[in-house]
Amino acid sequence: MIDGQWGSSFGPSEYHYQAFACYDLLNGGNQNLAEYGMWTTDTSMQKPRVSPRSTVSVSFVSSEQACTNAESEVSGTSFEQAIAAGSALWQEKLRKIEIDVANTPANVTGIFYSSLYRSLLTPNNTTDETQGVFADRTSFYFHSLYCSWDTFQTFYPLLSLTSLVEFAQIVENYVDG
Repeated sequence: MIDGQWGSSFGPSEYHYQAFACYDLLNGGNQNLAEYGMWTTDTSMQKPRVSPRSTVSVSFVSSEQACTNAESEVSGTSFEQAIAAGSALWQEKLRKIEIDVANTPANVTGIFYSSLYRSLLTPNNTTDETQGVFADRTSFYFHSLYCSWDTFQTFYPLLSLTSLVEFAQIVENYVDG
């Protein structure tokens, strides 16, 4: 487990945040990792290829919470299952707006979907991971709302079409915030 503390880009003397991580390199005790390695062209000592599994989780609350997050979010999940689940969540958002791919240049399609993906990265819901003056909130808490003056005419109308639940939670954050 590791942790660190950083100052906020807005008011670093007043606001700071801590981040914690939990690493499981032994797959819950189900794998052994060799303590050596070498690079050679001699294949006489070659052993069967092994793909080690490691789990890394983070929390803004504590190292223990980071480990709890790993257990609740990925326990018993294979890498392929995690990829499929993450892809399904993104596809749920990205497929709400369709473009005529056959009649649209590939670079325009790529730019559009890349931009749509990036537009959904912030603000992010940190309700269960708040700290400092924002700890123990009873309402939704979203981080990165500081850029609202740039996005209220473009991003939030888009969000109201693609992510109605999250949009309602953000509005609640503004009202109760």
